[in-house]
Amino acid sequence: MSEFKKTLLFTAFSLLFAVVALELVSFAVAEMKSFPNDRPFVARTVTHDCDLDGVDALFGYEVGACRTPDFLTLREGLGFYYDGQTQASAPTILTLGGSTTDPVVMSKRSDIGFDTWPKYLADRCREGFEGCRVVNAGRAAFTSSQELLALVRDGTALAPKVVISLNGINEFYAFKDEIFREHPYVTKQQRAVTAEACDDPGLGDVIAHSRFLPNTRSLVRATQYKLQTMAEAKGAAPATPAAGPKDRCHLTLGLAREGDMADPVKQWTQNVRSMEALARANGARYLVFLQPTLGVGKYVPADEGDLALWDEMMKVRGEYGSYHETINALYGDLRVACRELDFCVDLTDLFEGQSGPVYSDARHPNRSGNQLQAKAIWPEVEAILKAPSVAAAP
Repeated sequence: MSEFKKTLLFTAFSLLFAVVALELVSFAVAEMKSFPNDRPFVARTVTHDCDLDGVDALFGYEVGACRTPDFLTLREGLGFYYDGQTQASAPTILTLGGSTTDPVVMSKRSDIGFDTWPKYLADRCREGFEGCRVVNAGRAAFTSSQELLALVRDGTALAPKVVISLNGINEFYAFKDEIFREHPYVTKQQRAVTAEACDDPGLGDVIAHSRFLPNTRSLVRATQYKLQTMAEAKGAAPATPAAGPKDRCHLTLGLAREGDMADPVKQWTQNVRSMEALARANGARYLVFLQPTLGVGKYVPADEGDLALWDEMMKVRGEYGSYHETINALYGDLRVACRELDFCVDLTDLFEGQSGPVYSDARHPNRSGNQLQAKAIWPEVEAILKAPSVAAAP
């Protein structure tokens, strides 16, 4: 083989190695920094664990119709736990929350499957009432901010009698993602989707549109945005990119929240108060349940599996500091705020005294944990369903 061919092959392999290494490093950095990321090398066309075929225009999530058990039907990103025989006049319960509530995102886990707490709540409702409709509007990574938007859009169209939020731990995202802390109503999925369409010079795709090397492209976008933000903070004028066919618009996330307005507990309180007022204005009752999460409250793991999860959780650290210390500080304030609301129920200590495993990972209860959550939530819901109808506010 000639020296020229050897040099050419060496150069080609070196470039290939550099590209692979860059994408893997970008993926690791994106995970640590909570930048929008995907599996390495080739982006997926969906973001859930089942075959989905559309994009939610409001939240940036991809949605569709997955293959589900008979008791669950998916439509427009919502999960419906009732069959065609259920009367239209039957009371509707709307559930909101993050991945613990999401009807499909945990379905590939053997210790959860499709057995979410809304599914178990629907089972209890059918046992106690002749007709009962449970609609699950939970979505992975939702915080109370996204729940409020979902209630405005989908909740008012469903006319539920009861609206339930199970939330708390996802408010932690405000500590991981500076952009989300300042703009809590815009998810990182929304940022990624709209930036891709807008070709924004700060958050947009500065490399040609492609499914390849998604994490490298994401890191470049995030780094460029960070540099631009730092320059603007120092008083420099924002960079004006050269005009061209790709410069169609500039992406804005709305007014940034600052000071107390960016505090995640104050944001949570504002959101749940708004959801309660909106539900009441539409003739429904709203309840928010502060969800249990490993490492907070009185639950002491006795099972080998939960003990292993505990040990792993205690090792987690980020720019915010210790994960365990951070979530306990967050929940300390959330629990105080919850006690001041007559529509809030604190389930933080729900698993106290349980000997068997109740967690699938540090944030997601397993099938047994979901049953316990539904069991705790149901009496509150049942009391509302048996009470006279709530009149809508004028």
